[in-house]
Amino acid sequence: MRGSAFIVSMALSVAVCSPFLAAQAQEVRKQQGIAYVTGGIGVNERTALRAMQDDFSVKLRFAVKEGAYLANVNVEIQDAQGKSVLEGTSDGPWFMVNLKPGTYTVLASDANEKIRRQVQIQPESFEEVLFSFKDR
Repeated sequence: MRGSAFIVSMALSVAVCSPFLAAQAQEVRKQQGIAYVTGGIGVNERTALRAMQDDFSVKLRFAVKEGAYLANVNVEIQDAQGKSVLEGTSDGPWFMVNLKPGTYTVLASDANEKIRRQVQIQPESFEEVLFSFKDR
């Protein structure tokens, strides 16, 4: 009985700590002074990213038209002059970035398709952009 109580105790500890551990695993990266984070695989990662959302101005989401999420999407963000300000690859279906107010072009691509979207960032705003790729 004592062994099974220990196992239950450990399982509960893992369940309670999982969201905290997921939050710790979401590494905020910087490129050219622009902070970004990627992920969103599984409920715990999405919960952790939602908790970080206030630190970012835009969230890019990647999925196929039938609804399944995509990861490993290449992302390039260009400023209004067409200069690349950030390039990266999504570790999951979400890619959050903290851009200054302005107009940006976001290019998202995988092995089969490249999608371009314009994003207008207003002061104190949060934009969410869905990239819906062709079904696989």
